[in-house]
Amino acid sequence: MAMIVDAHVHVGGCMSTSYFTDHAYTGAELVTEMDANGVSQAVLSGGGKPHQIKRMNQWALEAIRGFPGRFVGLVRIHPLLADWEADMRKYIVDYGFKGVKLHPTQDAYTALDPAIHTVVEKAEELGVPVLVHSGTIPYAMPGQIADLAAAHPKATIIMAHAGRGELYQHTIPSARRVENLLLEFSGGQLLSSVRASIDAIGSERVLFGTNWPAASMAPWLQPMESYADLFTQEELQRFFALNALRVFSMDKSSIDQ
Repeated sequence: MAMIVDAHVHVGGCMSTSYFTDHAYTGAELVTEMDANGVSQAVLSGGGKPHQIKRMNQWALEAIRGFPGRFVGLVRIHPLLADWEADMRKYIVDYGFKGVKLHPTQDAYTALDPAIHTVVEKAEELGVPVLVHSGTIPYAMPGQIADLAAAHPKATIIMAHAGRGELYQHTIPSARRVENLLLEFSGGQLLSSVRASIDAIGSERVLFGTNWPAASMAPWLQPMESYADLFTQEELQRFFALNALRVFSMDKSSIDQ
């Protein structure tokens, strides 16, 4: 495949790693993983424990600056903190980040908390998408995220993990309701789930992601021949790269063809 873009990776840590290790994963470690698995670029946010939110964004900025052309950034926002808007504007306007990351579960608010609507309105004003963690009850369920997208039809909302395995049965009915909701498939999803989602909502609304360092990129990318029986080449190109390039306004010229 000519290009692969991972639409969901972290530096520092993530919810699945930060409570088991104090290790802060670096941009260099991430690039090593990408190179080993043929990933050209990645959509990056910082991760860690909730009180580290300022440091999360600094980790992301350091990785982006350290490896030009390999990453675009999402600013991690906690909508219940007083200074979120200043951070959002700084990272998007001043530092060139391409979107917003919200994690209702880890930060203990629901995906329909009134404060989130203000964040989405600001993201829409700045012309960037919003990636929202999903797949955990009661904070971030597929229907809640679809309702958020329905309330902001001009915004671009991405359901991270596509509801995960536990709640995937709710993902397709939720996504069918709103055209401005995309699905990102990290977090233990199956190829059959990707196939069913493409059949239901189209190949323009699905994104490849791994949630590194919570999971290795290798299981998705090593058995590439397994995709040929399930997907057309056009579907694969959209899933693995073209949709991310479009949604996150990424520079195609920086990717090796």
